[in-house]
Amino acid sequence: MTERRVRWLVVHDLHDAAGVWLGNRLRACLRADAADAMLVLPAPALTLHARFDLRIAGGRTESTVRLRLPGRPEQTVESTSVAGVLWRAHAVWMPAPGRLPTAEASYQAMERHALLLAWLHGLGAACANRPRADSLNGPAWSPATWCAKAAACGLPVAVGPGAGLQAAPALFVVDDCVRWQAGCGDATDRAAPAVALQQAVLRLARSEGCTCLALYGAGDARGRWRFTAADPCPDLRRAGGADELLIPALARRLGLPAPAQRPPQRADAHALPTGAPAVPA
Repeated sequence: MTERRVRWLVVHDLHDAAGVWLGNRLRACLRADAADAMLVLPAPALTLHARFDLRIAGGRTESTVRLRLPGRPEQTVESTSVAGVLWRAHAVWMPAPGRLPTAEASYQAMERHALLLAWLHGLGAACANRPRADSLNGPAWSPATWCAKAAACGLPVAVGPGAGLQAAPALFVVDDCVRWQAGCGDATDRAAPAVALQQAVLRLARSEGCTCLALYGAGDARGRWRFTAADPCPDLRRAGGADELLIPALARRLGLPAPAQRPPQRADAHALPTGAPAVPA
């Protein structure tokens, strides 16, 4: 069977339905004759069936990953030609440990994690969310740490326990596109947040190397939106109609052609979704 070169790669956890959905939406951006250049697969298929070849010279890391799955041609991911990689997997999948002592199995898992970290780092800008030593798919912080980071970037943050806080829509950021969680059923569903809030959201995402980020919030006693937590692997299905703008933004970031779409309805750039807590100017 002929070897296939992968231009775009989406890796998700085994039960990450949102990752599968997102990969399928991205593949729909491609012409039929280019669809084979995108690979969407669960992490075990990659980490258990691929051979990694990393070459480090002159401060640069180049790599070749060869993946052989039963009944399919060999697929190759070359660092010099891959355009975009979206890594959503949390777990580093390993072969069954068998009779290995626990300590040795743990060491092998750490080795595999280090290999994947070096590989993703070596991909540079092709990797959508910057990998970290403790988490390959972006920051894995507690809500308290997220709140401290958000406050430093100028976001309004919820203070104290959650008593009295109201339900509020999430904010989704993909590259330079920031949108409220949609679903209110009117033209403001596609409205952008206020400019000052957008700028603070983008500062947070860019400071942590996140192409994709969901920001969760609550309304305070005066009905103002306040940040509470974030997720670098958001479920864009929850964005409602806003995914019509978020998916093309991710496609552009990964180097895919954006899908044809109807122009968004005109709306005040500072408007909030109907019924959403207000954001201070």
